Amino acid sequence: MISLGSTEIKVMETPGHTKGGVCYIADQVIFTGDTLFFCSCGRTDFPGGSFSEIKNSLQRLAALNGDYRVYPGHDRATTLAFERQNNPYMS
Repeated sequence: MISLGSTEIKVMETPGHTKGGVCYIADQVIFTGDTLFFCSCGRTDFPGGSFSEIKNSLQRLAALNGDYRVYPGHDRATTLAFERQNNPYMS
């Protein structure tokens, strides 16, 4: 957990794209970096990448309670509810 003034930012380990991948969760927002994209996920064919690890990370994100605005490292913003319904890597 990181405190920034009155905002608490949870750091969630999400390996798969890279071994040290993380997402940052604050209020109803998730900054997913290269873990989760609009209807996709990060590449796993780089050194240290793992498809099974990213699938596990995506399942952990899908299991979060509620909906969140998702800001990935590339492409456009989305919501966790939309990704749960439409992202083939989250099922």
